[in-house]
Amino acid sequence: IPSQKERWFLAMTKCLDRADDHTQLEKMCIVALDSGAFLSDGDKIWIKYRLGISRVDSNTQSALEIFDEILKTKNEWWLHQQRALCLKNIEKHEEAFQELRIALGGVRPDNIQMAVKLMMDMFELTDDEKMKADLIQALRAIRLANGWKKIDEYEQLASDLGCGDPKDFDFKNIIKQYGDTSFQKTLKRNKNRTHQAIGKKLESQINATVKTLIGD
Repeated sequence: IPSQKERWFLAMTKCLDRADDHTQLEKMCIVALDSGAFLSDGDKIWIKYRLGISRVDSNTQSALEIFDEILKTKNEWWLHQQRALCLKNIEKHEEAFQELRIALGGVRPDNIQMAVKLMMDMFELTDDEKMKADLIQALRAIRLANGWKKIDEYEQLASDLGCGDPKDFDFKNIIKQYGDTSFQKTLKRNKNRTHQAIGKKLESQINATVKTLIGD
C-alpha cells in the first residue's frame, strides 16, 4: 500500500505533467526519487516515467535512457510513444516511425483518442502517399463516427491527397494494418515461457521435497 508521502508525490507529479510544466515536473521528480519514499524500483516507475517526460525536449538523450530502462521491466505502448518523440527530436525519423507503429499496435481498441494522436504523428513522419491517404482518411472517419467536429487541416490534407468521403472508411482496419503488434506478441511469448520455466522449477522443488519427506 503506497504511503501518504508516495501518494503526495504521485499526485503532484501527475498534476505538473498534465499542466505541461516540465521545469517544475523535473524538479519534483528528482525530489521524489531522492526522498526515500519509494522503496522499490517498481514503486518508482511512474516518477521515473514523468522525469523522462520532463526531459523529452530539454535533455532528450537522458529521457531516452530513462524510457529504455523502464522498458526492461514494463512494456507499454505509451513508453514507445515517448521513445518516438525522443527519436524524432534527434532526427532519427525512421526509428521514431517504427516506435509509433509499436505504440499503435499496443493501444486498446476503446482508447481511440490515443490512436488518433499516434496516427497523426505517423502521418507527419511518413513520405508514403498511400499511407498518408489511409491515415488521414482514418482520422476523418473516426471524427465522423464519433460525431466530432471536422478539423479544417484534416480536410485540406485529404483534399490535397485526393481522398473522397470518409463515411464508409474502415478506420479500425487501418489501425490494425499500420499498428505493429509483433513486439507485443514476442513479449507475451517470452512471459509465457518464463512462467512455464518457473512452474517447472517449482514442480521440481516440490517433488524433491516430497521425496525427502517420505525418505525416497
